[in-house]
Parts: sequence; structure tokens; C-alpha cells
Amino acid sequence: RARRRARELWRSQADPAADVVVAADHVVVPSRSGALIGLKDGKPRFRLSTVARATAAPTRVPGGFVVPGEDGKLRLVWDSVRWTVDLPELCTAPAMYDEALGLVFVAAGKHALALRASDGEVVWQQRLEAPLLEPCVGGGRVYVATRGGMLHALLASNGEERWSFRAGRSLSAPPRLLDDVVLLASEDCSLYAIRD
Repeated sequence: RARRRARELWRSQADPAADVVVAADHVVVPSRSGALIGLKDGKPRFRLSTVARATAAPTRVPGGFVVPGEDGKLRLVWDSVRWTVDLPELCTAPAMYDEALGLVFVAAGKHALALRASDGEVVWQQRLEAPLLEPCVGGGRVYVATRGGMLHALLASNGEERWSFRAGRSLSAPPRLLDDVVLLASEDCSLYAIRD
């Protein structure tokens, strides 16, 4: 039986520097030139200056996109840079947004932070023992894990640690939520399911 070939729908010379994000009917590309490029059907629809090259995918929040930059800053960009926050360390993972709380959660090196999406005000900051993977948020908790295998459950409202869990070995991916269960993929060939 003959195999079907895929058909290329479009191609854009957007020069991606990090993962792309789908927002509504646009593909948003952080480019190597320090801009976010919004594409619709492969055609540029908007270009937003991020000042510095993105180190991770942008996160959609009301009023624009939160973008971590290679200059160690986190910015909310739309028609202009609406706010800028100096991070304690470089952020290489996408931020997470909690609409109910209006907070953006960031893992920057060994630091977990919560910021108000509206103005970038740091609500809380927690320093942990090792560099963190991308956070996940749900049920009033922020879950951050180290590549070394330690998972921390922090209260989303104030950063207070509720509990921690050590996986058998290093983690191969950031934590993910399935309802109220945290999933951890470990390099000991295990998938851990953890609940409060």
C-alpha cells in the first residue's frame, strides 16, 4: 500500500529562538532578533519587541505575553513593554499563569516566584536547593521540581512549602497535573503519581 505524503501548508522565516505558542488563532514565535512574531496562516500579523532574545516560550496573560529574556529580565509585552522585572537568575522555562489568582509563576534558576500579571509586582519568592524545571499550577498550589528529582508543593498565594517528595532518580520532564494528581517522569523508568 502506498504511503500518503504530508502537504506543507505554509512556511515562515520567523527565525524561532524558543518554543512557539498558540494563542487564539495565531502562532506566536519568539524570534532570535528579540521580537514576538504573530503568524496567522503563515503570514505575519504582528511584531512585538521583547528587547532581549527569549529564553523560553512566551506565556499569554491578559494584556499581552510574558517573556523571559537572555538578559535575566521578565517582561510583559504587547504594543509596548508594559512592565519589566529583574529575575534573581536566568529563566529558561515558560512561565505559568493562574487566571483565578491573576498571578504568573516563574522558575528562574533555584528561585520560584509569583508575580501579579497586571503590573509585575513580585508577590513572593522562594529559593530552593537546585535549579528548577518549568512549574505547573492547580488547586491553589504551584509544583516545582528539580532535575535531581525533588518535587515541592508551594501555596500559590504565598509560596509557603506544603510538602516535598523525592523521586527515585533524576527527572526527565517537568511535573504535570492530572486533576489533583501530580505526575513525575523519572529516569529510573518510573512515572510517579503524587497527591496532597
